[in-house]
Amino acid sequence: MEKKKKNKRTYSKDEVVVILEDVRDKFSVLADGQQVIERSQQTLEKGQQVLSNKIDEINQRLMRVGDDVIEIKHKISEKVDLKDFQKLEKRVIHLEKLMLTKSS
Repeated sequence: MEKKKKNKRTYSKDEVVVILEDVRDKFSVLADGQQVIERSQQTLEKGQQVLSNKIDEINQRLMRVGDDVIEIKHKISEKVDLKDFQKLEKRVIHLEKLMLTKSS
């Protein structure tokens, strides 16, 4: 089996400087991107907190509405329905007529 020859290339000082500058530039771009991502994340977190507060407010309002509905249902259940009222009204009219006829 043949051994592969390794191509060992040596770089000049200028080539190494260029490579290092390129690596540094790429790290700089990466760091800038990371800062943009962090700012975006902070903005999203603030927006999420605002939405969370609004949801809490809405939940509190819904609870009050629910309490009001229960109170309204209770008041309605204490009322006489229309049919019963009409029956009572007819009875009162009938009784008034009887009283008028007896008093005359």
